[in-house]
Amino acid sequence: MITYLVVGKKGDTIRNFLRAWAPDLQKHVRVLPYERLTQQSDFPVGPYIFSDLERLNFYYRKLASEAAEWLAHKPGTHVLNRPSRYLDRIGFLKELARSGGCDYGFLYGDQIHDFEKLRLPIFLRYAHKHNNLTGLLLSSEDARSAVEKAWAQTPLLWRGKLMAVEFRDTSDGTGVFRKYSAMRVGQTLIPRHVLFSGNWLVKKPDLIDADRVAEEKHFLDSFPERDQIMDLFKMAHVDYGRIDYAMIDGRILPWEINTNPRIVPAPDLIHQDRLPGQSRSAEAIRHAFRSLAPSEKRASATLPNARRWTWCIRDFGYRALKRYLHSL
Repeated sequence: MITYLVVGKKGDTIRNFLRAWAPDLQKHVRVLPYERLTQQSDFPVGPYIFSDLERLNFYYRKLASEAAEWLAHKPGTHVLNRPSRYLDRIGFLKELARSGGCDYGFLYGDQIHDFEKLRLPIFLRYAHKHNNLTGLLLSSEDARSAVEKAWAQTPLLWRGKLMAVEFRDTSDGTGVFRKYSAMRVGQTLIPRHVLFSGNWLVKKPDLIDADRVAEEKHFLDSFPERDQIMDLFKMAHVDYGRIDYAMIDGRILPWEINTNPRIVPAPDLIHQDRLPGQSRSAEAIRHAFRSLAPSEKRASATLPNARRWTWCIRDFGYRALKRYLHSL
């Protein structure tokens, strides 16, 4: 049994993939919200994928870290994405900047009030979410107004996640942007796609023609950056997730690593010319999940009563604190 941990109701990512591409694995994957960790006493033997790490607040990250470290030392269990080691988006970009792998500036937390240190245009986003707060802010006046508004509207507990990021133009000579993605599942690395768009914020393949389908196919077949991409996953201590990046002057320019990504869209949502390549990618991911799944066992690891009570007390205390902060 593979246990896939998520925040709240964010389990549709894995469920949709299994339903569309790997129905044979549905009975081998259990989706468990982090909120139910304190209610568990028996944990099935097998792999544990701690996804959604970027969305965890301070309390649940501590809880998840303790659970993961406990599970990692139990016979028959294997933990992917140990929260205590994971670098979130800010930590990942800071490490990239130190190693020379990130040539766009960023500020976070109360640093964003010094946005004049960045090159315009910039945009605002939260480190723990996957949508931007703003479009491109072209002038100092627009940036100042957006920063003040975002700061005022951001709950106190999340202000450290507020980011101002420099725009880096990665388009080609015709104004087309490319977003490359690759997926890691344990020790398996799978090239996912190249999305083409005339929009700098590439969310879907807006441009599809024979030449671009052939370019994506070449990427999926050759994946020339495989070793460098695996190094980036290791830098972030991410064993399961998807990295999004651009290529500029032959160099990888990473954007983020999502630990609970949309894996592969359902076949009816994929353009027919892209479907053969996406089907091969989906099959490689299905095989990677299959290799994780252990042979059928009924054994489980039993959480000691003392630790279960510790988790429950912490959960109660956190909820009381949350109600108090919301009342302010």
